[in-house]
Amino acid sequence: MSKKYLITSIEVIASSPVGHNYDTRLLSQFLPEAEYKLISDCCFGEEFYLALIEDMKDIEEYDDCKDYSLGDIVVFGARIYEAIGEPQAGESPETDPSLWSITPKFNNPDYEELYECYLRDLLAFCVLHSSIISQAIRVETVGVMKNNTNYSESAEDKTILLLKSDIQNRIETRRYLMDSFLRRVSSTYGINNPERYPLYPANKEYLCNTGCNTERYKDSVNIPFLGCGGKNKKCNN
Repeated sequence: MSKKYLITSIEVIASSPVGHNYDTRLLSQFLPEAEYKLISDCCFGEEFYLALIEDMKDIEEYDDCKDYSLGDIVVFGARIYEAIGEPQAGESPETDPSLWSITPKFNNPDYEELYECYLRDLLAFCVLHSSIISQAIRVETVGVMKNNTNYSESAEDKTILLLKSDIQNRIETRRYLMDSFLRRVSSTYGINNPERYPLYPANKEYLCNTGCNTERYKDSVNIPFLGCGGKNKKCNN
């Protein structure tokens, strides 16, 4: 059985500035690194991460050449669908919606809310950040070259570094938003429902020692993040 990851390559494409025709196989190799960053850099904690993995449903990327059975769960266009019929090859959620129903990715509704509002977009940008260098350039005997479908030319280091810096800023913004949300409902800081995310180590120092009220985050907190885009009230608790 292949290892489970919280995010799929299809969701990365749908939740980050990657072209929709991008080959998902080129991103899949970077999923482990992105999720390792979640555990280490985001103070997420291995226990909390493994709890999410265990609670997640068995999901596979939709295959247009495969027949499906009742109850099979697939990711298609960044949505999770469960077969409510017996879809044959080519009967996708887009072409035959009567055979499919949108379903949560997690059994625990609190985990589903966390993923939909914060975690999916954070992971998507972590994958993009990890992959951008290897996708943009390659090393040859003549030096470092920029990938191009028609020809190769010398890579512009400044442009690539600026892109990585922009992606890193987006990661930090999403990381701040997720941490703020989890702190407000954690057993240490929360007052509404302290049992919602009991495994999140919110008592640890995170990013800064003053509730992230620093110049570093003064502007970034007003940036609407992808996914909910600030429109879903439940995502802006």
